[in-house]
Amino acid sequence: MARHIQSIERAVAVLRVLASAPHPLTLQEVADSLDLAKGTAHGILATLRHVGLVEQDRRTGHYRGTATRDWLHGGGIDPHELRSRAMNWADSLAATTGEAVLIGVPGAGDVEIVHHVFCPDGSPQRLMYGDHQPAHATSLGKVLLAYTRWWELRLRQSPLDRWTGRTITSREALAEHVEDVRRRGYAVDVAELHPERAGIAAPIRGFGGLAVGAIALTGPTHRLIADRAPRPALVDSVVAAARAVTVQLEAPR
Repeated sequence: MARHIQSIERAVAVLRVLASAPHPLTLQEVADSLDLAKGTAHGILATLRHVGLVEQDRRTGHYRGTATRDWLHGGGIDPHELRSRAMNWADSLAATTGEAVLIGVPGAGDVEIVHHVFCPDGSPQRLMYGDHQPAHATSLGKVLLAYTRWWELRLRQSPLDRWTGRTITSREALAEHVEDVRRRGYAVDVAELHPERAGIAAPIRGFGGLAVGAIALTGPTHRLIADRAPRPALVDSVVAAARAVTVQLEAPR
């Protein structure tokens, strides 16, 4: 079988990041969006500029894509395809943890829920498929802010509404929190959107390392959180599920 060429996958991911961003991006923003070393990102951008797929503003040094946007927009994966490819892993995560599972993608101004697996305890529940959640008050949103920098830029001027007494409403505090999420590799919210409910989320990546969505556990705070920290076994389960979905997305179609 032919070996996939990582450099090409990364180049396509860079083009998709540039196509999805609302305005030209800096070198650092492109590198951060894909978890690439700055030198690697610069080499890819220089090559794409050389072949005419990227332009660099002479005054600011910022980059924008010049390729056709139709096939590049939105991270290169349809939300319905993400849902279908992640469904089995989401079902398994709910079954093994006993908690509800959500999958979300970046929306116009918030997180769009594209899949919801009910908590298997049989309690009354409302289907959340198609719902929209605030990015700053949910684990799904904070993961997407951390790993999808173009989206974070787009939402930078959005209001940080207060939903509970624990909601982050300071941009400085949110920026620090998002950097912590990047270092940890997962996000947590504790009663930030709904009192007495918590969430644990991890990023789902596509080709080239581009974050295309996130998967989260959601449930009562006392079941997800212990001693003011997320239960380690649940964190491990969410991160493993996200990685499994990532592998599924990279499988041949």
